[in-house]
Amino acid sequence: MGPAWRGPSSRDATMSDLPVDLGLTARRPVNDDAPSIAELIKAADLADTGSFDTTTDDVIEELGGVEMEADAWLVETPDPSLVAAAWIQGSGEGVSWRTSTLVVHPDWRRRGIGTALARMVERRAREHMPEAQDGTRVSLYGWVAGGSQPNLRWADALGFAVIRRQLRMRIDMSEQPPPPRLSPGISIRSFRPGVDERATFDAVEEAFSDSWGHVRMDYDDFLRWTEAPTFDRDLWFVAAQGDEIVGTSLCATTVEGGWVRSLGVRREWRNRGLGMALLLYSFGQFWGRGMPIVELGVDAESLTGATHLYEKAGMRVVERYDRVSKVLREGVDTAVRALAT
Repeated sequence: MGPAWRGPSSRDATMSDLPVDLGLTARRPVNDDAPSIAELIKAADLADTGSFDTTTDDVIEELGGVEMEADAWLVETPDPSLVAAAWIQGSGEGVSWRTSTLVVHPDWRRRGIGTALARMVERRAREHMPEAQDGTRVSLYGWVAGGSQPNLRWADALGFAVIRRQLRMRIDMSEQPPPPRLSPGISIRSFRPGVDERATFDAVEEAFSDSWGHVRMDYDDFLRWTEAPTFDRDLWFVAAQGDEIVGTSLCATTVEGGWVRSLGVRREWRNRGLGMALLLYSFGQFWGRGMPIVELGVDAESLTGATHLYEKAGMRVVERYDRVSKVLREGVDTAVRALAT
């Protein structure tokens, strides 16, 4: 496996929806576009939130699972300068839903470019529908800045509705965090490449099977995380009882500090303080690297009460996002909507 965006740049991207008076062209991304895409995302994030954390390596990782020759677009001026980018990727076994990413440079907004790309993304997502399991609902997802009325009106006009809210939480540590308290027989250690992949995947899947909207991840997609340029085995932490992995905190670094990408505890080991122990252990490892800032993303209405755990650990909300969705095909909803009983 590895990045799927290889080969010569394709100029056959369908751009019939683009406003013709802007003089813009479209093509498919290639490897060398990663720095420019990262700069585009940076400009958009600075305009929307006043901060940014996306790097070139992040873009390479994000696009590693995208079919670049068919499912991604770049929009440019004749210079050329990058104006906008969009891509879609399937998620979950059976590809029952697709996630879209769409970014327009702040200087080029409100000119119909985002709407054109959104229509192209939806058209391509519909072409993928036969890949989904028969009888299942197929949806297209995206994100907009939380509470942005212009963005929400734009999404609504395209047939998308807000279905969930996501929080970005952060801690600015002024002192070394306390050591984690662990139940007897449980220890926390670093991930072992070549040994822990399957057990870690199974632990993550069990933990997140109680997360709203979760659809079982494909194992190959999980393995792609370990092959990404951002992967650091020393920042993937697992809690184990003997040889059994019972909890995980899979972390990475960002422009500003640490990022907890995935923190979860398997059902049987919950309510023992293990989630807090993993979080504090992660904080301590970042502190040791000279990184007092640690962030993560969490469902605002987490079914397992994760937001309360993070607040108790000293984290605060710094950004909010609205998750929007459009149902492309009705059917059985395979995503998690409530805690298992």
